[in-house]
Amino acid sequence: MELWDDLMRPLKPDFDRLNPASRLKSAATVIKWTLEHFSPPVREDETRDLITGSLASFESALQQGVNAVHRTSELDERIELVLDGSAEPGTSNLVMACVQTHSHDSELKGKRLFNVFGSCYNAVLEQEFPGPLIDIEDEVANPRCRETIAFQQDVLQQSLWHKGR
Repeated sequence: MELWDDLMRPLKPDFDRLNPASRLKSAATVIKWTLEHFSPPVREDETRDLITGSLASFESALQQGVNAVHRTSELDERIELVLDGSAEPGTSNLVMACVQTHSHDSELKGKRLFNVFGSCYNAVLEQEFPGPLIDIEDEVANPRCRETIAFQQDVLQQSLWHKGR
């Protein structure tokens, strides 16, 4: 995660510059892209259903002009079951990105969006390097790590440019 930290931490203030709708849209875009680029794809039905269901909730909220998707106790129970049973590399991080995007009380803040992006990167990192700790050179040499960071930076820049329009 060293590479991600080095390249994304300087952009952290930009996450706060986005309006709430842009933050939710950016989170949904990055989670969806990460899921679509999982290799191998998510095999566990419960995990995949939780992620795709969360994405559908985010998209529905955006279409309705709502800037927050609130977590329910039922969703919390499903999240707990999925996290307890998830064995596929990277899936727990992707579920955590969904958890961070859902809210108990308010819209998605910039700090939480930054964490969503980080969780998605960690999901890719765990898929690419399921073994022991790695160093920054391993991340730099890995095309998926570089592609993920580039995509996230592009989403952030596009969101800043459009300011949620």
